[in-house]
Amino acid sequence: MEVHRPTRPELRAPRAPRRNMLGDISIPTGRAVGPLDFDVDEAEEGEDDEGLLDPRLETLRSLDQDIKSLILKSIEKSKRSYERAWGLWSRYMKTVERRDPRRVYDGQPELWEELADEWSLMRFARWLSKHDLKPSTVAQYVSMARTWHLLSYGVAIAGSLPRKRLSKVLKGLAEAFPVRKRDRFPWVTQYFSRLRAAPAWYSPLEINYSACKACMFCGLLRSVESLDLTRDKVSFDVDEATGKPTRSLLKVAPRKQGGLDQYNEDVAIVSPFDEDANVNMCRELWELFIRDPVPRHEWSRTPLFRDVARGPRRFITPSRLLGSIRKDAMFLGVDPKVYGTHSMRIGGASALLAAGATPEVIKAMGRWSSDIYRLYTRANGPDLLKWAKVLGRTETSPAQVMLKMKEFELPLEGEASWSAEYDEVAKKFVYCAG
Repeated sequence: MEVHRPTRPELRAPRAPRRNMLGDISIPTGRAVGPLDFDVDEAEEGEDDEGLLDPRLETLRSLDQDIKSLILKSIEKSKRSYERAWGLWSRYMKTVERRDPRRVYDGQPELWEELADEWSLMRFARWLSKHDLKPSTVAQYVSMARTWHLLSYGVAIAGSLPRKRLSKVLKGLAEAFPVRKRDRFPWVTQYFSRLRAAPAWYSPLEINYSACKACMFCGLLRSVESLDLTRDKVSFDVDEATGKPTRSLLKVAPRKQGGLDQYNEDVAIVSPFDEDANVNMCRELWELFIRDPVPRHEWSRTPLFRDVARGPRRFITPSRLLGSIRKDAMFLGVDPKVYGTHSMRIGGASALLAAGATPEVIKAMGRWSSDIYRLYTRANGPDLLKWAKVLGRTETSPAQVMLKMKEFELPLEGEASWSAEYDEVAKKFVYCAG
């Protein structure tokens, strides 16, 4: 009896990827691609004698555009992260494996094809880790690349497999390459006072960086929360008599580095105007809008903190912000290696602690808990305004803050501590005070 043997996978011709329903596309390296980024192709048929489109085709085109808008709306706050993840996947597949990053097929893919795609994901994860990305960031990029593929083409990469091997690889990366906690000292208000005296602080090339650092300090902002804001997120209450603002309002979506909390609602950070403070959010935002003006109709499309040296609509990147902070540290004569972008947030929290703010006030202003923020803001809104003004005037020292932490009996480490951020801050205070 003749036995039928299946063709070996390596001898079979690979199937051509299925054509996207919204038109054929080409994938530029390093940029997200899919039906979300493309206009519907012009109809080649269905026109009448006068060259008018068939109403049915116009309806389909309108529906396609609505679908793309709805999908984009669902990932609006993290679209740049998804684009970067897909761009890295595209770059890896095209430059390393020399294959199409679109893993879609005509009909149901064979098991060996999906296994090969899963293996490509594991290779992609290791490739990312070789480029000095943290294991948690690698896992996030792999997940976001698969999600973008699902949104763009309707199928996930290796979607029918349990992907246990991929999970084991990501877990293995976390165990093989543990992340060493970085040393980060808190920035202090005295530094802002000295930097404001320098001519470069308000120069055209530096004003965006200066305002960004002041907002991160006074608003206790993480870099991921501040660097994707647009100009329409800011408003001022202006005194008609003096022409100066009395306070500013900045809308921010609470987020954490590496987190997928893109659906958090915006919260309002209110800052009173203080001309004489070492650092003041309202004052620096007002200077930004005066010295780097943008037409009002462009506010929704213009970064709040933009890198004007690279283009009018280029956001400041975390690496360039870090470079600016460390350049300031060198100017001040302190070690730049112990300062990072998070030094602004922990510096603002340290100033509040040194000024006598209670833990509830600090946790509310730092949005360590969204529930605490909402409850405290509703009940004690004026109190937060008072502390926002005190923050910019308080000069701090590590030993002083350490005494306050002992006074409140705040734990330095473990699950009972405020957060991992405060673990690191507290340990650094112990080092400085000792």
